[in-house]
Amino acid sequence: MDIEKIIEGPCRVIDLLPERVPEEGGKRFARLEKYWLSGARVTDLRRKQADIILKLNCFCPVRLSSDFGRTFTDDPAPYLTEKLILGCVGVKSLYIALVEQECLITLDGYDIYMTVYGGDAALLELLQRLAAAEGLFLR
Repeated sequence: MDIEKIIEGPCRVIDLLPERVPEEGGKRFARLEKYWLSGARVTDLRRKQADIILKLNCFCPVRLSSDFGRTFTDDPAPYLTEKLILGCVGVKSLYIALVEQECLITLDGYDIYMTVYGGDAALLELLQRLAAAEGLFLR
């Protein structure tokens, strides 16, 4: 899987909000984002994101990298997947590769969303359903 090529392509996000916030709502969104990235709220959010990836792993192999794709852990144990996602705060980032689907999901510690690069229609439909089950949106 060529990560650089996939990242250059179109992307979607798994987000708390169903659509992009209008420019005039930027300050309110910034307050919300700061709130969600603090204390127990970030743990709640990361747990939802972890649950999506844990469920997704039942359908396809997952590879994780906490060093921007230099090295990957193949088919990690559920506790490791959850630990890495829950620990993804601040300057930390995580790459979640779905090699068979030519898909990369990234999580940056400063963001409230996960970015989804690549993937076919069937995978995106599955991600949409998994996100919805956690109260999140694929857009």
